[in-house]
Amino acid sequence: MANRDTHVVIGAMTGVIVSCLDKDSTSTVNPLVAGAVGGFFGRLPDLFEPATSPNHRQFLHSFVFLGGLCIGLKKTHDWKPDNDFDKVIKAVMLIGGGAYISHLALDSMTKKSLPIF
Repeated sequence: MANRDTHVVIGAMTGVIVSCLDKDSTSTVNPLVAGAVGGFFGRLPDLFEPATSPNHRQFLHSFVFLGGLCIGLKKTHDWKPDNDFDKVIKAVMLIGGGAYISHLALDSMTKKSLPIF
């Protein structure tokens, strides 16, 4: 079962990888910043829905939310920003979304998995 530290480390790794793969991010986002953003977003689902009980997984830990997040990330990836500020916003959205997905992916592999809704 993934714990807080695992979610942070995997989120940070996801952030660095996403920032290196996105052509808009490589020129505007430092990999250390990408790692920090990814680490935060990798932990975010448990900040919204704290793991105070084994049944803490609600909507923000669901397959429906995961699907919506994937659709949003696809739209973000297709966005062509005009200026550097928008490129940074796009990078943060992609890094954060990827790290959030890494959290849900880790949680989906546990015995409890993720709820549909």
